[in-house]
Amino acid sequence: MKLTRNMKAISKLLFVLLLLTALIVGAVLSYLWVIGYYVPLDRVYPEDITVNITDYAFDYQNTSYFNVTIQCPTSYKSEETANITRIAVSTEDDVLHDVIGANPSLPYKFQHKGESQSFTCLWNWANYTGETIKIIAFVADGSGATFEAEIPLVQLEITDVGFDPTISVTHFNVTILNYDVSVTYLNITRITVTMENQTVREWTVENGAEVDPHLPYTLNKNSSETFVCPWNWAGHGNKNVTITVYTLQGFVRQYSQVTPAPIILEITDVDFHPLNTASFNVSVKNSEFSIADANITEINVTVDGISKIINVTDPMLPKVLNRTQSVTFNCTWSWAEYSGKNVTVVVQTLEGYSASYSVLPKALTITEVLFNPIDTDHFVVTVQNPTWLNFTITTMNVTMEGMASLNITGYVVPSLPRMLTPDTNLTFMCEWYWAGDKGKNVTITIVTSEGYITSRTYKIPLS
Repeated sequence: MKLTRNMKAISKLLFVLLLLTALIVGAVLSYLWVIGYYVPLDRVYPEDITVNITDYAFDYQNTSYFNVTIQCPTSYKSEETANITRIAVSTEDDVLHDVIGANPSLPYKFQHKGESQSFTCLWNWANYTGETIKIIAFVADGSGATFEAEIPLVQLEITDVGFDPTISVTHFNVTILNYDVSVTYLNITRITVTMENQTVREWTVENGAEVDPHLPYTLNKNSSETFVCPWNWAGHGNKNVTITVYTLQGFVRQYSQVTPAPIILEITDVDFHPLNTASFNVSVKNSEFSIADANITEINVTVDGISKIINVTDPMLPKVLNRTQSVTFNCTWSWAEYSGKNVTVVVQTLEGYSASYSVLPKALTITEVLFNPIDTDHFVVTVQNPTWLNFTITTMNVTMEGMASLNITGYVVPSLPRMLTPDTNLTFMCEWYWAGDKGKNVTITIVTSEGYITSRTYKIPLS
């Protein structure tokens, strides 16, 4: 019995020893397999030389450069020190900008591993304030480094440029704002005016006393200032000009605007009176914002994109309007057939300036004439009053082409005279035998007690 117990104990011990041996042998084989895998890689690929970007800095008072600190770490295996060949910046618009110079100069090779070096990098970051950028260091025979950085937010804006001829044509105003979301004050050192890509006027620290307030000027955070800049722009009316503001810190802002035209013509009123469809009145003013007299030479109208010929009878053209002067022209044009259509009146000057005014003239009109081939003893006329006036229809005439007018007033239902109130229409059944006049043109004429006459020509159908 004792022997049996001893044999069982020995068997368990041997099992444990065999298991431990197997584990050790397996671990050794796994290690040898892994080593055997990596050793060839060491022979195929070079050891990785790298660098770390550890710090950066932007000078709020100078946007022409930034500082970056780069370290050659001790962590990579190669004994060779890193050689920095290039430093660049990637901006949010995915553009890669190489620095245009660095101090110390590139390429730069570290003397020993573990060394750090600060570089002053020439790159103007004024247009990227507030952005998150990536500073990238390139290394010869290595992987280099990328570091995210935030450029300080400086918001300089030109909020307004004012050319006001009612005050003066010898100066303009420019308002500049340094936001509060800004990290520094700004020194305004230069203001320029550019036309057609040419600078026509500028103020710097040398002649800054001409500007009010004088240049240079310190613009604190969360503050704005309006500068009065002397420049006679009378000869530069209706031109695109660009105002540019420069700062000592390197921030630049621009603002483009069209200067007021020398002549600003206004049509203040157009009157198409329903009782006078043979003419209309147009009132024209040479604005107080004009800086020259306006020589009016032409007035025309356009309907459905087609220009119509009119005559200006009172006063006659050409007509010179002094600054702030107004005049009302009476224009001869038969406009009844264009009632309810958009009419554009255009006034033009000898100098090439113009003004336009669109209106819907409204007059009493015959809107429809119907001939029923089953009833050749009658026809139907519809009259519309789109105006604000009351009209009393008293007479209706029919005129066949080449024949005298026929008065059919007593043969109309409803009977005449008949009042037509504003924004209403009336349909009349008119007795007249027309069977023998098929295919001919007939003119229907309506007369009102107010002295208004309207007519419409219609071709009688053949069937």
